[in-house]
Amino acid sequence: MKLFTKYSRINVVATIVIFLIASTAFYFTLRLVFINQIDEDLKIEEKEIETFVNEHNQLPESISVNDQFISYQAVSSATKRHFTTSIIEDAKDGENETFRQLLFSINASGHLYRVTVSKSLEETDTLTRSILVIAITTILVILLVSFIINRVVLKRIWKPFYASLNSFS
Repeated sequence: MKLFTKYSRINVVATIVIFLIASTAFYFTLRLVFINQIDEDLKIEEKEIETFVNEHNQLPESISVNDQFISYQAVSSATKRHFTTSIIEDAKDGENETFRQLLFSINASGHLYRVTVSKSLEETDTLTRSILVIAITTILVILLVSFIINRVVLKRIWKPFYASLNSFS
């Protein structure tokens, strides 16, 4: 096996491994950033609900928009504030969607309620997939160009060496 072929194989394998590790880390980091951003949005909704209850001593209307739902349920004991990720069936098209939810308790009009604020993760999942596809495509193009350049450049660099070897045989 020629030296530059061996070098090219090692270089391509090492590059692929590095890109796979980096892409995986990039995906999980990006997903974590998006979920943290959604959690911040849910905390803002929580503060708005608490402010409304403090000012009016009643729950605000449960208004649902495309990617966010708020629901209230009377409970007998307080719910510890926590975040969850749930799959919920969409009422419009019957498909399952992933939602990030914040659950907390609030006292309004002398009654205790569990509040669930849900925000869809579908847009963030779509954006994450799009970014990942762009990154993978870029990585593949870089690999292809790197492989071609290495083959051409290394062939030229090693040509005098192989010519010298052939002259001695």
